[in-house]
Amino acid sequence: MSDRSVLVTGGTGALGGAVVDAFLDAGWRVVCTWVVPTERERLNERDRLELIEADLFHEEQVEAAVRQAADNAEAPLRAVANLVGGYLAGPRVEELTLEQFEGQFRLNLRPTFLVTRAAVPRLVEAGGGGIVCMSARPAKRPFAGAAAYASSKAAVATFAVDMRAQAPTVAIDVQSVGPKVGERVPQFTLRDQSGAERSLASIMGPKGAMLVFFRSADW
Repeated sequence: MSDRSVLVTGGTGALGGAVVDAFLDAGWRVVCTWVVPTERERLNERDRLELIEADLFHEEQVEAAVRQAADNAEAPLRAVANLVGGYLAGPRVEELTLEQFEGQFRLNLRPTFLVTRAAVPRLVEAGGGGIVCMSARPAKRPFAGAAAYASSKAAVATFAVDMRAQAPTVAIDVQSVGPKVGERVPQFTLRDQSGAERSLASIMGPKGAMLVFFRSADW
């Protein structure tokens, strides 16, 4: 039986699925949110994995998800992985609509803020813990056509920095992370769109491999 819990948002995506697997392998109780039924089906039922439907744009549903993650006295909530987000690239600044620009902030920052705000009191009550916020490389190294995305991810990183400023008063470690373009791919084992397990070695051809990760973020 696990003695600690983690709340993973966005755990039904490619990256999220790997995070869920890592926590389960490490013996954690994992509470994972979902909102799109087809994405929920990507996660197989396993011991210590609990799935909860929650639209993380709405405060009451966020509160319900955090409440479930923290309701096991034998496995208190000790970590949160904020992985919900989305990507928009293509339009240059002069081509961006206000809806597109604000939409990236709503998608990438709002769930992170709401989940973190709801989780902090529970983490403090449990004696402390950790929070991960998903930023991205373009937040520091933007490129043409990614103004909205890069700006919203920079906001996520700044939010994490501000949360760390509260560290002296709460026993919570807050970090922002993000995949880096051009970074060496580590060894991995992930399920593809057909449910088959793939590793770096299994997809490598004589000239290497190209990895394309697609994540639905319509919601």
